[in-house]
Amino acid sequence: MKIPPSPIQFTRKTPSSFVEDFEFRGISADGRYGFLLRHSLQQQNDGALLTVVMLCFDKKRIKTHAIYEQQYLSAAQLKSLLAQQSWQSCCFSFASGAFFEISRDSLRGKLHSHAGSVSWHLRLHHQDSLWQLRNPLWYALKKWPPYKFQVNDSQIKYLGKIHFQDLDLATDFLGSNLHYWGKGYPVEYALAQCSQFKSPRAGFFYGFSSRLAVTKRLQSPYLSMASIKIGQHSYHFQQITRCFRHKVTALDDYRWHIQYQNADYLLDVEIEGANPRLLPWAAWQTQGQVSKTTELAQATFTLYRRDTLAVVECLHSDSVALQTHLPENIIHEQGFLVKA
Repeated sequence: MKIPPSPIQFTRKTPSSFVEDFEFRGISADGRYGFLLRHSLQQQNDGALLTVVMLCFDKKRIKTHAIYEQQYLSAAQLKSLLAQQSWQSCCFSFASGAFFEISRDSLRGKLHSHAGSVSWHLRLHHQDSLWQLRNPLWYALKKWPPYKFQVNDSQIKYLGKIHFQDLDLATDFLGSNLHYWGKGYPVEYALAQCSQFKSPRAGFFYGFSSRLAVTKRLQSPYLSMASIKIGQHSYHFQQITRCFRHKVTALDDYRWHIQYQNADYLLDVEIEGANPRLLPWAAWQTQGQVSKTTELAQATFTLYRRDTLAVVECLHSDSVALQTHLPENIIHEQGFLVKA
């Protein structure tokens, strides 16, 4: 079931706790910088809350630059925003004078905070490499699972400028565009994506593990799925019948290890994010839990044939986007961003 890449899923009648994120990620050509530009709509008791965040991670200085803007939308503002219908052709101006614009070919915006301001103007070169879960029931069923997502393009090239008060970037980036929507977030999850490997062949990895709340006190086992593309070959670990069988061997604040399996292959994924003293991270609090992210985690992806355990491919990267949302996550002073 193909979902068009960017329609706004939020409506004026969405249930409480419904959330929709539309985000762009990128890694600089030299591997030093990563950025995350996140547009988020949340339905709360006080109304629809719009949050726009620009994060920039500096590996060399171990520093995160973070500025966000939030505003509860009036009925007229929400109607005007939703009338644009698509995130790929969307703009909004905040009361503070901040704004963002998203088009097929560019990203523009400016945000203000007590810590300063940030502006960006990036030209986009799409490859239209859409990544979706291959099981159509994931998108067809409205109530289970209660969240949906897709990578609209896994190989976007960015060219332009990002300017913070103490950081001025004018460089190329390579990254992706993710669209998420649903009733809140899983109670626990880890997700990772990677568009740059230490290999002459182009590739892409996207995978996740999550636990769903069955009742207020009962959670499901880890539900995990992934795909990895190496050159012209893609390997999928997405069967519904196997999604609870993948082995999560480590999952905490800053790392995630898992072994995926399908009928023919095993995929070992070991992602190490270090900690905020060694690697730039950002964190924010949502629904009482802490989410954390970095664009610069290190990882090893090893693909085996299941029958012989012969290694098909072993890839390494130090430009992996890792995000965790765990009950035991704690907020360190470094990188704390926004409480929503």
